[in-house]
Amino acid sequence: MFESTNFITTICGDIWNARNYILMFGFGGSILMAYLYTYAMRIPIVTKTVVWGSIWSVFFFALGLAGYAHYTVGVYEVHPCASLSLCPHRSSSFYCHCPSAVCLARPKCRWCTPRRTSLR
Repeated sequence: MFESTNFITTICGDIWNARNYILMFGFGGSILMAYLYTYAMRIPIVTKTVVWGSIWSVFFFALGLAGYAHYTVGVYEVHPCASLSLCPHRSSSFYCHCPSAVCLARPKCRWCTPRRTSLR
């Protein structure tokens, strides 16, 4: 009847007995991974790939979120609640904000960057 309690107690006991090994391998593994990551960041193509990959992944995550919001509005369109009347417009505005986020991430954009003037 109380098998789940016994199972959880056994797991907690095993973790408590192995706490020193968990700490050693966890700390050692994180130090090793940090060293390898720092060494890999010295290579210019890896650095550019990591930086631009993270920027583009955020962009595509926002685009996917906008698509999910647009899909959800279609699912709940039959709901009689008055607060849902602006949801189609909000979900469509997500699609408009995704390209502007990319323009902010890339400062070399011709339309977004102000022209430089000399101070002479």
